[in-house]
Amino acid sequence: MNIEEKKKILRSYSYYQEELERLYYQLNEIRIKCYGKVGVQAITYSDMPKGGTSPDMADEIANMVDLERGIIKRILKIHSKINKTDKAIEDLNDIDMIRIIKLRYYNRYSFKNISKKIHLGKTTVQDKHKIALELLKL
Repeated sequence: MNIEEKKKILRSYSYYQEELERLYYQLNEIRIKCYGKVGVQAITYSDMPKGGTSPDMADEIANMVDLERGIIKRILKIHSKINKTDKAIEDLNDIDMIRIIKLRYYNRYSFKNISKKIHLGKTTVQDKHKIALELLKL
C-alpha cells in the first residue's frame, strides 16, 4: 500500500467517528419508537371501511428490529475498521510517531501545532510523520 492510500485511510478516521455518532443516534431513536409501541394502545373503531384499524403492531416492530440489526451491522463494520487502524498505529512502537499520527489524523492538527504540542521542531515532526507512514501496516 502506498503512502497516499495510507493517508486516505487515516483521514477517514474522523468520518468514521462522525458516522458512529449518527448511527448510535439512529439506533437510539429506533429503540425509543419500538419500546414506545409495546405499551398499551387504545383501539378505535369506525364505520369507514378499514377505518380505525391500526397497522399490525408485530409487523411494525419486526421492521424496526430489522432496521436495528442493519444499523448494528454497520456499527460493527466501522468499529472493525477503527480497531484495525488503531492497532496498526500502536504497532509503530515509537511514542513520538504514534502521537504525531494521532494528532495529525485523529485531531486534524497541522504540523506546526503538532510540533508545539509535543515540543519537537516542525521539520522533525514532518520527518517522523513520513517515516511513520512508511512503517505503518494498514
